[in-house]
Amino acid sequence: MPYAFRLVKTLYKSCMDEPVIEEQGLTPLLSIIKKLGGWPVLEGDTWNDHESDWTTIIFKLRDLGYDSNNLIDFSINVDPKNSSKRVIYLDDPIHDERRLPLLSGFRKNIAKEYYRYIIDTAVILGAERKRAQYELRDALEFEMNLAKMSLSEIFREDNATSMYNPITVAELLNKHPSIPWKEYFNRFLAPYYKFDDIDVVMVRSPYFFSYFEDLMKSTPKRVQANYLIWHTVASSVKYLNDGIRERQLEYNKDLYHETERRPRWKECVETVSNTLPISTGAMYVRDYFSKDARETARKITLDVRDQFIKTLQTVDWMNEETRKHALDKAKSITINIGIHH
Repeated sequence: MPYAFRLVKTLYKSCMDEPVIEEQGLTPLLSIIKKLGGWPVLEGDTWNDHESDWTTIIFKLRDLGYDSNNLIDFSINVDPKNSSKRVIYLDDPIHDERRLPLLSGFRKNIAKEYYRYIIDTAVILGAERKRAQYELRDALEFEMNLAKMSLSEIFREDNATSMYNPITVAELLNKHPSIPWKEYFNRFLAPYYKFDDIDVVMVRSPYFFSYFEDLMKSTPKRVQANYLIWHTVASSVKYLNDGIRERQLEYNKDLYHETERRPRWKECVETVSNTLPISTGAMYVRDYFSKDARETARKITLDVRDQFIKTLQTVDWMNEETRKHALDKAKSITINIGIHH
């Protein structure tokens, strides 16, 4: 069996092994928190801010396989003006439904419920409640400020042109010198690529980073760390024992109107398919996608492409140079349907 398929099966079995999950309790998460330098709200006065700069925590999260995009959204995508190239995109970190409870402020119930959920989770992990109440309020206010700064209506128009902002690493360093961009990129891409000053990245929200830089300078390291570790904790809860997951379910009832938890196997299937999408897709293709179905889908796709090319040849709103580029691009489309290894 291919290694990718073994990973799928191993992850699913681990997710379904409730006796071991209950036996281990919160220990795996507490161990990870220690590796990240500790959660200040748990550590109290013993927490050491000299070893907990936000970039240090981000790099550790990356090394441990956790989401490291809770301050800067870092991704690699196709260059919209040259589909043969891939470029790094930098964006604000808070999008869509995550922004909703943050913009309402503490006067609204949705923010109050989120705040209580953060506090209760910290207490379950060992925090003293009064400390959690004031420390995590600061962390939540920091997150609310990030959400306000991330509003697309304020900082950018929602179209491809406004989000196409190429900039060299040297220019980025000159604009925002307090952020160690070169180290940031190299840590994320090592050992596959090493960045130079002339390398280009794409900034979707140019104004955001000016505000972000000011916010980070004015926010104590303790608050930054509380925020980052909280999101590490929040993303880990679904993998832990029933005690802490019950509090998560209670919060989801208030926010998403979920009345009960889904069957374990459904949760585990979703976890596996989201974590290893290519491997799970290949397994499905191998077992359920016949040769005839693959060929039928291929013919349909070819027909769509051919019709698109015919349309490009006749539209009257496109000049000849643009038409030539569009036709070249359409003819170079590669069809990958039902491929598995």
